[in-house]
Amino acid sequence: MLKILGLLVIFLNLADNYTTAKFLNATSGEYVVVEGNPVVGFFMDTVGIKASLGLEMAALTFMVLFLSTSNRLRWKARFWTLVFLAVLPLWAVTNNVLIARSFRFPLF
Repeated sequence: MLKILGLLVIFLNLADNYTTAKFLNATSGEYVVVEGNPVVGFFMDTVGIKASLGLEMAALTFMVLFLSTSNRLRWKARFWTLVFLAVLPLWAVTNNVLIARSFRFPLF
């Protein structure tokens, strides 16, 4: 169960990274697209979009591997942490898709 949830977290995070990179790399005539989180935005401005998303993905993958295989934490704590880690990118992807649809921006 935890491994399946961990795969879902990684899949949703990949979708979030894809939509985020697609938006931030796009040039629009009248709209300026910026990262909404100021901490992440600063990190992206410092090391670049691809590098920051790659580092974030590596850290998340390590965290998911730990949570889905380790017995150092109780099962319930690992489960709810993975659920939380799945809800965050699900919200971000939903938000990105809704914004893309409202601006008629092609994501795919």
